[in-house]
Amino acid sequence: EPFHSNAHWRHGAMAFLVVGWPSALRPAPPLVAEGCRQGRAWEQCGGAATPRFGSLGLGVAASAALLLALYPAARGHRRSGWRRRGLRAVLRAARAAVAATDRPASASAAAPRGPRVGATPRGKARCAEWGCTCGGTGKVYPYAASEDYHRLHPAVAELAVWRRAAGEPPPEVHREKLVARYRTRGKFAVGPARGNPSRSVLGLFASKRLQWKVVPLSNCATVHPALVEGVAAVEEVLRTLEGVVLPFDHDTMADSEAARIPSLRWIELTLERSTGLLALVLIWNGERATPAPALDKLIEGLWPKTEAGALHAERRWHSIWVHWREPDPSLERAIHSKRPDAWLQVRPAASDKLLTGGVTLDRSLVNETLDGLPFSFGPASFMQVNLAVFECMLRDMKSALRRVVVHEDGVSQGRSLIAPGEKLRLLELYGGVGVIGLSLAHAASGWDEVSGVTFLSTDLNPNCAGPFALNAGGIFPQLGDGGTDPEGRCQAQFSVLSGSDALVQLANPEGGGGSSSSSSSPASAGADVLIIDPPRRGLADASQKVGLIGGQRQAAEIRASSVRAVIYMSCGHDSFMIDADRLTGAAPEAQGAAWGPPFRLVSLKGYDMFPFTPHIELLGVFLRDDVGGPHHASALLEAFAERDRVVSRSPVAGPAWEENFVCQFYVGIEQDATFKVVGRLLGSSGKNMRDIADKCGARLRLRGLGSGFKEGLRGQETESREPLMLCISVRGDRSSYDKAVSLAGELLEKVHLEYRAFCKRTGRPAPPASEGPRLVEGKRPGARIGKPRPSEAEEK
Repeated sequence: EPFHSNAHWRHGAMAFLVVGWPSALRPAPPLVAEGCRQGRAWEQCGGAATPRFGSLGLGVAASAALLLALYPAARGHRRSGWRRRGLRAVLRAARAAVAATDRPASASAAAPRGPRVGATPRGKARCAEWGCTCGGTGKVYPYAASEDYHRLHPAVAELAVWRRAAGEPPPEVHREKLVARYRTRGKFAVGPARGNPSRSVLGLFASKRLQWKVVPLSNCATVHPALVEGVAAVEEVLRTLEGVVLPFDHDTMADSEAARIPSLRWIELTLERSTGLLALVLIWNGERATPAPALDKLIEGLWPKTEAGALHAERRWHSIWVHWREPDPSLERAIHSKRPDAWLQVRPAASDKLLTGGVTLDRSLVNETLDGLPFSFGPASFMQVNLAVFECMLRDMKSALRRVVVHEDGVSQGRSLIAPGEKLRLLELYGGVGVIGLSLAHAASGWDEVSGVTFLSTDLNPNCAGPFALNAGGIFPQLGDGGTDPEGRCQAQFSVLSGSDALVQLANPEGGGGSSSSSSSPASAGADVLIIDPPRRGLADASQKVGLIGGQRQAAEIRASSVRAVIYMSCGHDSFMIDADRLTGAAPEAQGAAWGPPFRLVSLKGYDMFPFTPHIELLGVFLRDDVGGPHHASALLEAFAERDRVVSRSPVAGPAWEENFVCQFYVGIEQDATFKVVGRLLGSSGKNMRDIADKCGARLRLRGLGSGFKEGLRGQETESREPLMLCISVRGDRSSYDKAVSLAGELLEKVHLEYRAFCKRTGRPAPPASEGPRLVEGKRPGARIGKPRPSEAEEK
């Protein structure tokens, strides 16, 4: 039933009947409108933020609805089937009446209102084609218990099958009571409006079918209302600067001239829950040293320097940052630049002093309290978007660590995790600003069974070092300059290391892992507990696609190390299952002697951190009794030595043990203005290439005469004079490479058939059927595959 009770239905229908006919030409009084909102009738009909009862058709529908509701009740047929069917028909008619007659009269009255959980949305949002289902879920969130997730959720259903195959029950899934409006941090694309390229639209990409078109943020049940208001505020300023601040066209090629136009690419919003203020990042397409008067006008419009304007802005904005995203083709569609100096805080300026109660506020970092501990996040730092679920995960991690350390519930079997009098050694990979590791270190430092804690957090992002030091000092005030407690109770340090390099040093404390980092790194001291929160690709550091083969050596290094327990937080269920099979020895390739003793997956739990999407967050705890040793590390190096000799390690190409499979398809058709072979191969906005890349994780590039791809030294880039060719590269997975070659071959054969038909139709001499696309496997002479782009000094 669309309404919660007959009483609600009668109250709402009576209010409609009372105000529907008399108010055909005027709005309803506020009191009546409030009564209708309490009766849920207007919300069920898809009402706007301010109800307008000026619809004659709505009055007719309300009258019929009232008769249908009261007549069967008077006759005693309270559960009549025809009454229920009649109510549904009346609701459909009411929705149609609202949609046809109650149109907002102005843009200010057309403020979109997202669908309330429990309400039926007006229509399916186009962003749903990217995986979000908040626009089509309906009035009830489909997952109420773990069993619902096991049956209906795509990721949890796969996990349930995987666990049952191992003889274990499916994982329990935690869900918050309120699943809507959970996202307190978000990125919103900026693109041109249809028919008006100088007008900016802020929102989400529509779908792959519509290429990279941006649709306005509308009816999104996931975004916090404060973020919606922030997007609206930026849109309002952009409307006043139409034609001055240009939106970035995401459909342009990365190496085209249009991609170099100074423009606004993205905005990022972060809500500071304690103050309700928003930290805004403007991602600008341009070099930092280049003057940007349009950007200056945008900043002045958002946060004026006048006293009155600044006072108004300080009540909405926490801070405003600019991220200079240089138009570098090698970044492709990456949102951020890789340069550490790309971030600049413009509001409030360093000279500005924001006083509240006589206290100067520092707005360079966003401050949050997570499970009772204070943490600060910079604009370049990773931060979870659903903090309520994340706090629940932090509490569960602390409980899991305690069970492992102090032998609660019989989880830890065999010898003790740490010897009496020894400190608990924690190592965190992909740590960011250290939220998880510092929370666990703080909890363990207060246990009587632990004499001290040594904690090392690693992350490849150097911008995390400052917030980490601030967080560690706030949680452990007794720490000195070197991150060490004078009493020796606790030690907390941060090191700029990738997950792979940290594992190399962990498994090879003597420095034999082949890492470029120094063997004196703190990671080489070993660890008892390993904390992992990797990207969606899992332990693999080179593969950018979920589910592809990768992470073999990382899992082997964990098993060859001194680690006794692994706390693994994952946002990709595919990669988690692969990594778990390798850690536990269930995978065929993970059963060799060089891998070291396997782990046991002692607990697994899911968390609905991203409602209305097919993703699930996982928390797995792995434990083992025996640890790896130097003999395992030596055997591990020998096992991968052959691959290391075949493929050289490169800081850009990825790990040495993942071979790069490459080939070139010589097209055999020259580019011209009539047949346009390049456009047929690429597809609409590169759709054909994206499809192959998405299915196989391959990198594809058209190069040669007519391709439009320029290469060479900086400032001297030209199109190659070689024949037109399609270059394919896949790292580490032969099966994916074979699939990419097969799909590319089918595409080229199709284009050749179209070309022969075109030649026959236009009277051109058609090439023989035997002359099709030619495949050449292996590295092309002179190719730069796996090598970083030379610097200007090297080019000179």
